Amino acid sequence: MPTIPGTHARRFASLAVPARVGLGLLLAAVLGGGCKKHKKPAAASAPEAPSAKAASPPSARCSAVKRGASFTIGRPGQNNAGDGDDDVPLPFAVDPGSAVPLPSGFAVSALQSMDGGTGAVIAIVGPDADSGKLVDLGRVYGDADPPRLAARDGHLVVALAGNDASGATLRLVAIRTPTGAADVVWGREMEQGNDQSQVFGVELGKQRGVLVWDDWDKRGDHGVIRGSTFALDDVSNATRPRVLSPKDDDAEAPRIVRRPGGFWLAWISHTRAHAKRPGASKLAAKTAPVASAGPGAGSGIVELGSRWLELVPLDENGSPTAPPIAVTQHDAHVLVFDVAPAPDSGALLAWRDDEAAPGAEGRIVHLARVRPGGSTETHVLDDEKVGAGVPTLLVDQHQSKNAGPQAAWLSLAGVSDETRLAALDDQGKLIDELSTDRVLRHAEPVVLDRGRMLLAAPHGLALELSTATCQVQKNAPRTAASGN
Repeated sequence: MPTIPGTHARRFASLAVPARVGLGLLLAAVLGGGCKKHKKPAAASAPEAPSAKAASPPSARCSAVKRGASFTIGRPGQNNAGDGDDDVPLPFAVDPGSAVPLPSGFAVSALQSMDGGTGAVIAIVGPDADSGKLVDLGRVYGDADPPRLAARDGHLVVALAGNDASGATLRLVAIRTPTGAADVVWGREMEQGNDQSQVFGVELGKQRGVLVWDDWDKRGDHGVIRGSTFALDDVSNATRPRVLSPKDDDAEAPRIVRRPGGFWLAWISHTRAHAKRPGASKLAAKTAPVASAGPGAGSGIVELGSRWLELVPLDENGSPTAPPIAVTQHDAHVLVFDVAPAPDSGALLAWRDDEAAPGAEGRIVHLARVRPGGSTETHVLDDEKVGAGVPTLLVDQHQSKNAGPQAAWLSLAGVSDETRLAALDDQGKLIDELSTDRVLRHAEPVVLDRGRMLLAAPHGLALELSTATCQVQKNAPRTAASGN
């Protein structure tokens, strides 16, 4: 699940939004209009309004890999809404999913308008994003989220959400390009269940992949994280789903990333006192007050109860090898989060913590580095220029040891809706300023590989992909941050 202003939202990072008061309500708050409804973007070249005190121009820390090169998903000028207001509901706007690096380029998933409905597509672009192709996965029915991707050693696997008569479904799809023409191989389909959250993720190990999602345990009356493993060379060969979260844990919103010898699985846990049956969540989504889009609105704020982050190591077969690690205190109020592999085989996490619903949170972002043994070091980023939304962690898994001090990048929306970027060291600490950039502007960095960032930006109702390289600012003042 980065705020691509207007048409798109920060969907590439985990949209780990608590669902116990209705996922639709909370996504509407965090995305400023809902995941299925977007604002029309302003023209990218529109001049800024003059002010009494002219702001200093954004720093030139990033540069385009190939000037003018881009690949577009969707048709920029398409607009069939016809109502003349500023809101354009899907299927008229492209809704991005996730992005992964390939041996030569990148892959990006999305939903777009298709034959009067919504269809799933995968864009496969070159390393400069100056060329590419779309792989059509057909119509998607119901209120399904965009596909999620995983790639490794030439394998590209899609987790495709859908709906049938029994409820939400997840289907594995392999995309193979042995001769350049995409070969779509349909794999096993599994029931995702009727939990209000319906967050899912997929990752690939050396020999097997893992698909994870949240579901509702009717017998235990709480949320659980389920998982299934599958063979990399045969996505129809998948195991029966099993519960990966502890027996008494009320869990949702899973995110999975690779680590040497297996995977890291993160999720949000709730106090059982706040657990509600799926039916109650759906009712709340219709009857609860709309969450505030900014601080100080008072009556619009939705109280969500205690929600904390847990992280558990999985082996190559997708089975837990140790008890979950509590990344935050149990009295935390985690709204949204992202997780990425750390250089030392540990994990990096970034999250927003607030008692109110998304969109009303303060200007604070929490960071943590979890070592392979389970010890945790946390930091707090407090900056008045930080806007609402999901923080994104970008880690280059092919980074040269001599590429520089940065181990990862943190991307956030600013209060002016421009993307702000900062470099992190291998401890998860900021090593330069969280700032805007002339190249980034409103584009969202969605994946990093071999020093190249793939950027996604609105172009009318379409999604425009391009690439850039970024460097750590030398002698830049660091954004206020502290450890605890």
